[in-house]
Amino acid sequence: VSANNVLTLPCPHCHPAHGSNTRRKGQGTNPSAGEGAEEGGLPSELLSNPALLAAVQGRLNQLVGVSSGYNESLPAEVKRRVKALKRVQHDRAAVQFQFELELQTLLQKYRVLYQPLYQQRAAIVNGEYEPTEAETVFAGDDDDDEKQAPPPASADPAKGIPGFWLTALQNHPEIAQMIEEHDIPILECLTDISIEHFKEDVDGFHIKFTFAPNDYFTQTELVKTYRYEPRELDEDALEYTGPGFDSSRFESTEIQWKEGKNVTVRLEKKKQKK
Repeated sequence: VSANNVLTLPCPHCHPAHGSNTRRKGQGTNPSAGEGAEEGGLPSELLSNPALLAAVQGRLNQLVGVSSGYNESLPAEVKRRVKALKRVQHDRAAVQFQFELELQTLLQKYRVLYQPLYQQRAAIVNGEYEPTEAETVFAGDDDDDEKQAPPPASADPAKGIPGFWLTALQNHPEIAQMIEEHDIPILECLTDISIEHFKEDVDGFHIKFTFAPNDYFTQTELVKTYRYEPRELDEDALEYTGPGFDSSRFESTEIQWKEGKNVTVRLEKKKQKK
């Protein structure tokens, strides 16, 4: 994983990053990994035996779309009732679809209310605003800090909250796995992360990463753009889970690396033959 991972962060607000906007008939869910399973739900025996893993995968591929025979074994009158249940389930999906459309309007209302709070956060983090005593009181804090003697004044006082965004990303369970050692000095220069939704709102959004001037690249702003697949409900849909992302329309700022500072490239010296 390279420094470019700063542009592949998971999307906010728990939007599904992949998958379609409907679950079609016949599709099942993926059971969670059981005890003793490795990453991705695969037992350690499979991971350590490529031939066995390939054989199992080949067999599973043959079973995709194959009926279990249950529906075919049902009496005709029961099959009619099953079809009726499918129609009920589709009608429920239609209600869910309408709910998602109306939810977007509500989300847009609250994004406007969030904005000044995000601006205030950025001002404090970057040392552009010093909170008042009243603003530093928080009910959830431990009072032990107040009992301790204040540290001596520093000759070079810190500005804002140094390393705020690096610390935040390192404490995110998914993002932390993508951060490599050479990413850290770059992320230390990260001063803000913000989200800007398109005016239509239903189509997508930008994630903007703002950096202080640094030794690595010339830009101070890198942008990742996400676009959704069309919001629609298929005629045979049994569930609506919201729009997926259209991966063919992702866009990212091309990083303009300074000479010799591209951490995604490893320079190797070739030994000259004697």
